[in-house]
This record gives sequence, structure tokens and C-alpha cells, in this order.
Amino acid sequence: MFNVIKIEKKEKCSGCSACMASCPVHCIEMKEDEEGFYYPVANEKTCKNCGRCERVCPIFMKSHAEQEIKGAYAIVSKDTEERLMSSSGGVFSLLAKEVLSEGGVVFGAAMANDWKSVNHVVIKKDIDLNLLRGSKYVQSKIGDAYLQAQKYLDKGRKVLFTGTPCQIGGLRQFLNRDYKNLYLQDIICHGVPSTYAWEEYVNFREKKVASTTKKVLFRHKKYGWKTYSVLFKYSNGTEYDRVHGEDLYIKIFLDNYDLRPSCYNCAFKHLERHSDITLADLWGAQDMTPELDDNKGVSLAIVHSEKGERLLANISDKIITQEVPLHQAISHNTSMIESEVRPPERDDFYNDLKELGFQGIEKKYYPMTVKQKVIRWLRGTKRELLYRSKNKLWERK
Repeated sequence: MFNVIKIEKKEKCSGCSACMASCPVHCIEMKEDEEGFYYPVANEKTCKNCGRCERVCPIFMKSHAEQEIKGAYAIVSKDTEERLMSSSGGVFSLLAKEVLSEGGVVFGAAMANDWKSVNHVVIKKDIDLNLLRGSKYVQSKIGDAYLQAQKYLDKGRKVLFTGTPCQIGGLRQFLNRDYKNLYLQDIICHGVPSTYAWEEYVNFREKKVASTTKKVLFRHKKYGWKTYSVLFKYSNGTEYDRVHGEDLYIKIFLDNYDLRPSCYNCAFKHLERHSDITLADLWGAQDMTPELDDNKGVSLAIVHSEKGERLLANISDKIITQEVPLHQAISHNTSMIESEVRPPERDDFYNDLKELGFQGIEKKYYPMTVKQKVIRWLRGTKRELLYRSKNKLWERK
């Protein structure tokens, strides 16, 4: 028997929002918990106890994709400028432009105007593509994106819906039917931090420079694709720029301290996906496809369906493609099939964040000696000098 949805174990909810979208009486809201993650909360007074919310839950119903993998490919866009603006090889931008050129729409994650949260939005024009381009290491809020996508699909418009594997699984369950005009693209996902953690970090950085944030790039290629940096631009003209291994937020993210509880036992870590295409970085490109590895970014595209094959074929004149062994590609990106390990400190991390702030978190979780600080400063200076010297050479050319 189905009842009003209740989250007894937070490890069993990915926050995909399919339950909220499916409720016929709109009695479910996604509300933040004490860590800043969104969970469904139902109004039992208006609930009709129809059970739809539980039937669409991809975790509760153990929804599992059965598509066979068609192939794995190393891909780079022939447009170098566009590739440099992308996190990897620029494939998403080309797929999106293809759908938009045919009168379709594209859904994806976009930063809010204040850069302190991420929302799923829809775009209809190429000019808005920059909103969706690039990685965002924050869980996006789906909002009414599933409902909007359904309306476009029912009108016959092509829809490219991009997101994390759990979000794509949620959309599949919500729609509960196959649309010929629907294209789904997910990513190899490490896991997602909360909106609260990211907002606190933005506030922390803004306080340091006494200015509001004008722009954030999680994967800036100033020092190359493999040594990507986090870049903040501020309204007062200043910038914050750190290589990923030296930025506090990224270190916390990669060390798994701030991930959603469900990410440590993710129900979507499979080779088979609900999507038509899975995109990621082709880490290990120097071994698999050295001829494509110019440190500007190489995408890994894992194709799961005939629709995915057709979509890639439609952009074949705009990309350089080379098939790669799937097992080798996954060995460099195990997040495709393995959940991240929950560190013992995870139980205390969000409490520490509330009590200590990011400055206290840095001292407690990443204490540095004077020697380490000097080494970090020297490395940063060396990188900046190399970057400037390269710029001068380009200017001469």
C-alpha cells in the first residue's frame, strides 16, 4: 500500500524532485534540511494518498536502465575557442546547438544571478548557452523543469535535458513514457555539495575582498585543462584565482566532506544509464588518445542508445572523434560505477561549518605549516609567470 512520501533515511533520497513534480494536488515541496540539501515534505492535510509520489521515485522503485552501451569516444570540438570556454572538449555545446537549430529547447544547470545557488533552467537560443556551459559543483534545484519539459515534449518540440544521473532518472520516472523528441544527457558525477555549503563559501570569499561576486568559473583553463582553476570575478574589479588543488571549496569537494548523504551509496552508479549520452572528462587522454591531448580539454562520450548515436552523428562535421576502450576510460574515471567513500569527518563537517565558518574549516581540516604556505606561494608565482610569458608569445604571433 502506498502512503504519503516520507524520507526515513536521507541516504535513500537523491533530491531529484520527481515526487514533487508528479503530485496531482501539489502538496509536496522541496525544503532545505539543516545541511542545505533539499528533501520532499508533504502537506498531509491536502494529500490524497494516491501514491504517485512513491511510484515515480527512482530509488524507492529501484528503477534501473537496461540500455546496452553502443560505444565510448574521445571527442574534441574543432572550435578551439568554444572548447576553451567548456570544462572538457566542448561536446555539450555542440549537442545543445544542434537541438536549438531544429527549434528545440535545452534544459540544464545555471548559476543564479547572485552566484550563490544553481537552478535548472530552459534556454531557446544559442546566445543563452553560456548559462549552461561549464561545471557547477553544487546540487541544482530542479524546480518545475520536469513539468516544463513535458509541456514542450507534448507540443512536439525537441528537448535536450541535461543533468546528474539521479535527475535524469527522476525525469524518466516522472514522464513514464518514451518520447521520440526527447534527448537525455547525464554526466559522470562525483557527488553534489549543498546549496548552503556553496552559499557560505561565496560569502566567505566576498568578505575577503569586500565586494559582491560578478562571475564564477569552477573549471577555468587559464593554466590548462588538467590544472584547471577556480576563478571568482568581483564587482570591484578584483579576482580570486586558485588551481583546484589549492582552492578550499574544491579540496573539500574532492575529499568528500560535503556531499549529499545519498551520494555515498548512489543508486545510479552503473554503466547502463537512463540517458542517451553520458559526458565527462577523458582523464588519461595522454595514454589513450595522445594526438588529441593538447591540454585544452578532451571529452569522454559514452553512448547508450540509437538516439544518442544519431545526435552525435549530427555534429560529426564539427568534432574530432576517436573510439576508446570503455574499461580503460572508466579506470581513469571510476565515479561512473563507484560511489565516493564517506569520510569519518563527514558526520561533523556541516556542524563545524556552521560553528567555525570556512576560515575555521580551513584551519581544522587543512592546517598548513609555514613551509607549505611558502611552497604554495612559489608554485602560484611560477604558474603566473609561465602564463604571462605564453600570453606574450601569442601576442607576438
